[in-house]
Amino acid sequence: MPGDELTDDLILAAMDRARRHDERRRSAVSYPALVRHLGLPMGSATGRRLRPRIRELEAGGVIAAAKRHGVVVYELTRRGERRLRASGTVVLPESPQHIAWRVAQDAAAAGLGGFREDVRVLLCEGEALLARDAGDSEDWFVLGERLSRACKRVGSATHCLREWVEPGDDSADVDDGPRRGRRNMRLWS
Repeated sequence: MPGDELTDDLILAAMDRARRHDERRRSAVSYPALVRHLGLPMGSATGRRLRPRIRELEAGGVIAAAKRHGVVVYELTRRGERRLRASGTVVLPESPQHIAWRVAQDAAAAGLGGFREDVRVLLCEGEALLARDAGDSEDWFVLGERLSRACKRVGSATHCLREWVEPGDDSADVDDGPRRGRRNMRLWS
């Protein structure tokens, strides 16, 4: 995205979406959250383009900066809210929560078959231990831990592929319910 495409309307719309997607429902947005919602890479080149634009919006009374827990955050002022409403529809890049959903969908589709096979192999190991009436307690504990991890991978991938509803832009996509963390793809490695 060339620098001239960082319009006021685009920045304000990205701030608005970032605050709507905040799980804690805060009205202020951090710089990294704004960068993510603009679809820009974090780095000095982005900073050289975006930070002057933020200062201009601050000087115009459209946004206000504050510090929360030592972090600079930005909030739309009343003038900024009016300007955002007047801007109409602004096309933003894909949101971070939608990117996470899409990446998880693709990874789950690619990995679920292998995860299910891992469970099959471990169940066969358990059947072999049962059939021989063999193994000491450590064998059973280790098998149980391995089986637990393998079942969690299958459950997580199944959730991401079949149950995680595609998130919209109106609100935060929160992984709540009795199995929080189902979307944690780090479980898969």
